[in-house]
Amino acid sequence: MDVKLTHTTGIYNFISSTDHQVILFHFIGQITGGFLRLQEEEIADCKWVNLSNFKSFKDEELRDAKIIRQIHDAVKADKLYPLELFQIKLN
Repeated sequence: MDVKLTHTTGIYNFISSTDHQVILFHFIGQITGGFLRLQEEEIADCKWVNLSNFKSFKDEELRDAKIIRQIHDAVKADKLYPLELFQIKLN
């Protein structure tokens, strides 16, 4: 899919359910074109989920549920940050 990034909910650093350290940059975007292409040997399942239906998922149905729920809560509460955060140079 072609996507225009618009915001971020932040950067998440955690140990995954497979016991690996993960640094996840989460972005919000708008679909501008294209279509979803799955690498079926790499992806077991995918689907669109409305935010209003998300709470019905059980933790065991989600990969790294704690982090996914943090992201959901940030989006639902409109706690979004501008992309310019990633353009600031550190001295």
